[in-house]
Amino acid sequence: MMEVITDPKEFIARLREGREEADANVVAWQTELTTGDCFIRVVPGCMIFMEVIDVCAEDRALFRLQHMQNIRPCRCYSELCVEGEYGSIHIATALVQLSREQFDKARANGWNGDKEALLKLLSGPPS
Repeated sequence: MMEVITDPKEFIARLREGREEADANVVAWQTELTTGDCFIRVVPGCMIFMEVIDVCAEDRALFRLQHMQNIRPCRCYSELCVEGEYGSIHIATALVQLSREQFDKARANGWNGDKEALLKLLSGPPS
């Protein structure tokens, strides 16, 4: 059951706690994710193929703030959104990095997120 938080101060505190917990779980390869890098994020019922994109000019100051150090702007693709959508994610949620070749194969395969498709994608020779 989803908890409803009605107090704005408690809401902000919970957001801060969640970010701090995520920051504590970042591993080295995730900190190196930069423009053009690709990776997979999994949420319940959906595998998301993500590509780090440039920060738009109007958001550059925001992404330089200390609390944004582990946030990356991305274009996100899945079977549910094959054309992709823009967003930003905390890098601790990145499950596995993909080569450009693997990312392009996933695109050609319609962003298929089932287990067999993923194993086939990841089992190829590294690029």
